[in-house]
Amino acid sequence: MNDLEIAAKFAGLHGLNDNRLGTRDVERCVLEQWVDDHEDMLLSLELRQEGALRKFQRPNYIALVGERRAGRVEPAFYLAVESSYSVGEKDIDKATDNAKILRAVTGVEAYPVVAGVRLHDSGYWSTTTILAAPVASPEYDAPCILTCRG
Repeated sequence: MNDLEIAAKFAGLHGLNDNRLGTRDVERCVLEQWVDDHEDMLLSLELRQEGALRKFQRPNYIALVGERRAGRVEPAFYLAVESSYSVGEKDIDKATDNAKILRAVTGVEAYPVVAGVRLHDSGYWSTTTILAAPVASPEYDAPCILTCRG
């Protein structure tokens, strides 16, 4: 499952045209600048992990998602993706913290996503499945977990 397919799972919450859906990587230098510019405010967030602001600057993948218009992607939401062969609590915490930081810095909805082959100590899933339905809410704090068995 690629970033556009993951984005499509959330696009309906924002009324986006699936045929014009686009994603853009958010570069590390942008993440670093956001932390520098908003450090005091970000330190006041209730984040799950020790060192969450440092970890935010080195995510597995953060993407801006929206509709393509005139060669640009009009921002609708962000995806904060963490991937691991065996998904554990630390992966879920990192994705959740990253989404919370993105919402705080940008004022745009952000969804935590964890992709993996199996849940830690839970065995294999049989198909690619969304285990948690996406919810459009700034208070949404539970990641959408995807399997990538192939």
